[in-house]
Amino acid sequence: MDRVTAHATTVRGGGDRTIVFGHGLGGGQHQWQTIADHFAEHYRVVTFDLAGSGDADPALWSASRHDTIMGFADDLAALCGALDLRGATYVGHSMSGMAGALAAAGDPGLFANLVLVCASARYMDDPASGYIGGFSEADVNGLLDAMEGDFALWAAGFAPIAMGNEDRPEFATQFANTLAKYRPDIGLAGFRAAFTSDYRKVMPRVTLPTLVLQTPDDPAVPVPAAEYLAAAIPDATLQIIDARGHFPHVVAPDVVLRAIDEFLAAQQSS
Repeated sequence: MDRVTAHATTVRGGGDRTIVFGHGLGGGQHQWQTIADHFAEHYRVVTFDLAGSGDADPALWSASRHDTIMGFADDLAALCGALDLRGATYVGHSMSGMAGALAAAGDPGLFANLVLVCASARYMDDPASGYIGGFSEADVNGLLDAMEGDFALWAAGFAPIAMGNEDRPEFATQFANTLAKYRPDIGLAGFRAAFTSDYRKVMPRVTLPTLVLQTPDDPAVPVPAAEYLAAAIPDATLQIIDARGHFPHVVAPDVVLRAIDEFLAAQQSS
């Protein structure tokens, strides 16, 4: 399989440095458009569609391989290999942020640094350890039951909650339309892989300089989960940004690109 074509990969810009952008579940590489265009002025920029989403080749999706986020991490590593990429900056949103962290833990030389946007090592609370993930086990089971019952109906209700910014409903509409393109069984499997995951023990093995970007009112990832992630990764910094909802790169791209710009500038000067 030609990985580059299968992921509907887009490469733009030029220069000696490369940034790879990974979108979250239910989204698509188009959600990085504004930020990717900005960085393409000085970087080689790579965007792609996850297995099961967007314009990705349907043959990429594997029910057995993508039943955990590790399947998406393996895809990311394979795509970088196909592009002959090592030492790039990786920017991942939500589940793709965790996929990037897992890929980096498995191969520390794959990326030079990471930017994790609204990512979480575990979405479910863990009362035994005091961990706050944002969802109880009952919450997650109810969410998955709703998806299984009527994925399209669930997507229509979930989109405005995840996107936030009620005064700009066009963002929720765009996300709902993207979600609706998912095959229901693939959408359910992907969200189950994310919401039932627990990669807290892996995070100390992510040794790269990492920027954790988080909004203060994310309905999927509460601030305590972001604080945990930043504390668990040895060389990570948490930045709470002035944006709302779970998709800051969509609703406030200027805020996100400025934070990434500052992070990369600090990396280059150190």
